[in-house]
Amino acid sequence: MNVRQNFPHTLDLNEVYNLPNLYYNTSGSLYTEAMNVRQNFPPISYFPRYPTREAWNAHKARERSAFNAREMVMDGAWEEQFGEYERAQAAATDIGNTSTTFTMEDLGFREDDRFLHNFMNANDSADS
Repeated sequence: MNVRQNFPHTLDLNEVYNLPNLYYNTSGSLYTEAMNVRQNFPPISYFPRYPTREAWNAHKARERSAFNAREMVMDGAWEEQFGEYERAQAAATDIGNTSTTFTMEDLGFREDDRFLHNFMNANDSADS
């Protein structure tokens, strides 16, 4: 697949689906070439694609339906994760431990970890 031709399409999808801002090197050659492609082959506008009000309203209904389906999936995942958090908090309260801090082991570091040792004993010469 040609990256230069695909890039404007990716920008369009990001805009349509309200994806978080993605930052591009707008002075780079790939971006410049992609914008040239977009200028020569602009995306189709909504009117020719949906020639009647009924077609436009049907499109919006499909978009809402797809959005609602994504929301249901995300809501389910959030509820599950939040439920686990609440259960952990309740269990911690039951045993009298309300701390939400992590140990180095919780984060996957071992006491003999070379990176951790070097990080914790870094030379402070820059601050001197």
